[in-house]
Amino acid sequence: MLLVVQGVLPAATVFLTRQLVDSFVAAIGSSGAWERLQPTLLVAALMAGVILLTELFKNALEWVHTAQAQFVQDHLYALIHDKSMTVDLAFYETPEHFDRLRRAHKDTSHRPVLLLEDLGSLLQNGITLLSMGVILLPYGPWLPVALVLSTFPALYVVLGFNGRYLRVSVHGERSDRSNVNSQIGAT
Repeated sequence: MLLVVQGVLPAATVFLTRQLVDSFVAAIGSSGAWERLQPTLLVAALMAGVILLTELFKNALEWVHTAQAQFVQDHLYALIHDKSMTVDLAFYETPEHFDRLRRAHKDTSHRPVLLLEDLGSLLQNGITLLSMGVILLPYGPWLPVALVLSTFPALYVVLGFNGRYLRVSVHGERSDRSNVNSQIGAT
């Protein structure tokens, strides 16, 4: 629910900005007559309300993310602890298995939380993109299409860097215990 509202609020801000500018120009054109100034004040109050709601929902979303992250981390730490209690002691003697456990414990602190946050951001940004497309539709059917197409270069760059990061983090990391064992054996 928070993500949906956070996705729609930027489009509401854009829509109200247009209304505010139009009513402000009309009020200036009427030499400041009170009848023309009232709609401007109403739209300005709505704009202030939307901006306030944006900040409130942003803070609420941060609080939910923090609570959700703590819940997920606690659950995953409990699963790792339970699994580490059931394995044989020989598991801890080999560097590969020890490093696998260490990596699972290290990655538990941030990867699942990042995945949840990224999925939430994807949903929120998709809703924002859709609502902006609806706002742009009266200006021409090609504008929402251009808006969607303009997101592809950024998507390409992000996917490329994430793929590169994944390759380095998974394949480029050598075993810490293997490095220590090879240094001990060399002396």
